Amino acid sequence: MDDGRLILFTGTPCQTAAVRTLFGCPDNLILCDLVCHGVPSPLLWKKYLETLAQEQGRPVTWASFRTKANGWFRGQYQIYYHVAGKGELFEDTRFFELYLRGRYLLRPSCHACPYADTQRAADLTIADYWGIEKYSKEWCDRRGVSLILVHTQKGMLLLESCADLPHERRSPSEALNEQKRLSGPVSVPDDRELFWSVFRERGFTEAHRAVLSLHPELKA
Repeated sequence: MDDGRLILFTGTPCQTAAVRTLFGCPDNLILCDLVCHGVPSPLLWKKYLETLAQEQGRPVTWASFRTKANGWFRGQYQIYYHVAGKGELFEDTRFFELYLRGRYLLRPSCHACPYADTQRAADLTIADYWGIEKYSKEWCDRRGVSLILVHTQKGMLLLESCADLPHERRSPSEALNEQKRLSGPVSVPDDRELFWSVFRERGFTEAHRAVLSLHPELKA
């Protein structure tokens, strides 16, 4: 950073705030965060991949959270993955059932996140423009539509420099209506400890089965 090169840092809101605290606001540093649902447990992700590998009899070699193979839309709960030695694409919904629908997988700090707000340490915030089909059908695109929130003059200058990027100013109420993590963190599920207790004792599959037996509506 000291040599004057322009740097764009992109991360979660808490990571971005840490960079701002460490380095301040030098002219050559642009900070971009995202609207964050919360960070899932790395341990559980590792165990989930091990579960898929055991079920397939081969290790997982590739996984995608947000493929647009079937278009861009809210409510996609599939994780697509490849395993060694097989060409086909597999899909599974269990991780997202627990992460998005059930809210079981977040780190405890995410449930008290001070950055789940419109007041950010970043110059820009990016996200999916969920609900755009309700507000402007002409902007709806199955390949995806992005939301950009500008917080600083530096952020505005960067956006204005992207003259070939189709964009327009829209009402902040649209983002606030659709992106709930701009108005508060994810609430803690009442039986979070039950899930983690079963997971520690009996593993991912049994923990998933335990909470879906109580909440069948989580099934995607």
